[in-house]
Amino acid sequence: MVNLLEKSTSTHKVKNTEVSLSPSAILSEEYMQAKEKPSDPVPRSKNPSSASGQTIDVCHSIQIKSGSLWQIIFNMRGGENVKLSLNKQGVHRILSTLISQAERANWSISVKAKWLNMKSS
Repeated sequence: MVNLLEKSTSTHKVKNTEVSLSPSAILSEEYMQAKEKPSDPVPRSKNPSSASGQTIDVCHSIQIKSGSLWQIIFNMRGGENVKLSLNKQGVHRILSTLISQAERANWSISVKAKWLNMKSS
C-alpha cells in the first residue's frame, strides 16, 4: 500500500509561485490528515459475536489497485470476495489504522517510508 501511494504521487508545482511540493511532503500531509480524522463507527448489527452463531470469513489474500478511485479486494475463503472502492484519503485512513493497530498489538512490522513520520508545519 505504501509503495502504491508513493508511485501514484508526483511533485506538485504550486500555481503562480516558485514552490514545488515533493511527493514525500504531499504524502506526509495526506497521512497526517487521515490519521487525525476519526474512523466511522461500525454499526452494532454488523459486529458478529461468538454468541450470535455467525461465522467470520477468513481473507487469504488482498489485491490493491490504484487510480483515481482505489480498489482493495479481499479474497475470501469460499470464493466470495469483498471489494472496497475508495479515494486516496480512504487509503491513508486504512493505512493509519493498520499501523496504529499493529503498534498496539506489539507486532514488529517495519514500514520504512520516511513520510509516515514527518511532521507537517
